[in-house]
Amino acid sequence: MGTTEIVKIAAKGNEVLFDHCKFVLRARSTDADELRFVLKRLHVTADYFEATDGHRLHRATFNFPAKVGLYEILKSTKTEIWLERTEGEKFPDSYSVVEDAKKKCTIRKVSVEGSIKQYSIKLFTLIRSLPFQTCFEIKYYRDIIFEEIDIMDVFISKYKNPRDPIYFKDRDGVREALLMPIYTGQ
Repeated sequence: MGTTEIVKIAAKGNEVLFDHCKFVLRARSTDADELRFVLKRLHVTADYFEATDGHRLHRATFNFPAKVGLYEILKSTKTEIWLERTEGEKFPDSYSVVEDAKKKCTIRKVSVEGSIKQYSIKLFTLIRSLPFQTCFEIKYYRDIIFEEIDIMDVFISKYKNPRDPIYFKDRDGVREALLMPIYTGQ
């Protein structure tokens, strides 16, 4: 049996990495009944790290201090995150999903700036720009703009298809998020 690889990230001294991790981890599944364990994991690649619960995906393009692979979240508090590398699981092909969304979402853009205090104005602006019959989980949107991120751009499908995801990206090019809508139409 091999050795266990544990990664510990403390908020103190690693503020930027810690903030990116917290952003990414908000998208993982926390459902105790989730049978697809991979949706509870942090996925680390050579270029970025990400998490998804199947309804949304958060990604950060940032140097992660661990080997490529999947990591179980052992502990996540306001001051530290503990991760353990897992074996034998395969993360969904998120790269293709994100690239496809980028191709579809190029025309309509809404800037989201400032802090959570302007949340209701941002939300109203976003909802007004969505294609007809597009709905999404409000808590997922809140998780994307929860912290005071300098600037997030929101890209809406140019095809006005209510099934297309909403694509978020910060202007620094570090954080990205996909939000899958709940389709309510016929």
